[in-house]
Amino acid sequence: LTMLPQLVRDGAWGPFRLESSVAEGRFLVAAREVKAGELLLETAPDVGVVNESGVNRVCARCFHSDGPVFEIRCGQCEYAYYCSEACKVEASSLHSVECAVLARLRKSQLQLAGRNRNL
Repeated sequence: LTMLPQLVRDGAWGPFRLESSVAEGRFLVAAREVKAGELLLETAPDVGVVNESGVNRVCARCFHSDGPVFEIRCGQCEYAYYCSEACKVEASSLHSVECAVLARLRKSQLQLAGRNRNL
């Protein structure tokens, strides 16, 4: 995003124009007529999240979901499931960033669930 103003000034963002306001900050607007269904921007996602209810049916790396339940999962956080060992290995560098947080979250949820049962 830090390069966005330079890209827009240089015309690299073809159909867009950079504008700003005190109330809304910086934003892009169409710089020309845009046709219905026209692809304006395509980018890779920065983050992907699997809903808790489907976590064991969607690969945490490639989001493959063809099958009932995946058996391969992270042994530390026990949250991330994978469709293959290859996906688990490929995801390891990115997953290591979130793994500790997910493990703490899961532990705190289990503790909360235990407290709720004792009430």
